Order: sequence, then structure tokens, then C-alpha cells
Amino acid sequence: MTTTPSSSPVMTIKEAADYLKINVMTAYRLANSGQLPAVRIGRSWRFHKPTLDAFLQTGGTPQPSLDGHKRNGYNENNN
Repeated sequence: MTTTPSSSPVMTIKEAADYLKINVMTAYRLANSGQLPAVRIGRSWRFHKPTLDAFLQTGGTPQPSLDGHKRNGYNENNN
């Protein structure tokens, strides 16, 4: 059975992997390395659908955070 993203903009790793059409383990690897924008809450990963859409539109380039803090391996001061 395949899960589809709900109307909520917050997705689980399974929903995000299905949305991106990648393997769940690939999503874990990319999230852990900071290559895929995600937030870790405890032991779970959460993905914001509009952020994933922006990520895809930029060709897979993580966007800097608005406050300049490091998020998942990306820091706007590191070029």
C-alpha cells in the first residue's frame, strides 16, 4: 500500500520519498547529509512540501535559512 501526501504541508520521510520518487533509504541518506531540506524531530524526519518544491525548482540546491543559521549542512556564509 502506497501512502500519498495529505493536504498538510508537513510530510514524513516515506511521503517525501514517494513525492520525490526516490527510495526511502536515499531520502534518509540525503537528509542526514544535509542535501535534502528536512528537520529532525527526535528520531523522525519531517519535510515541508513548499520547501521541497523550492528545492526542486532550484535544481536540488538547498536554500539558505532566513536567519542565517546552519540547517542540515547548509550555511549561507559557506559558498
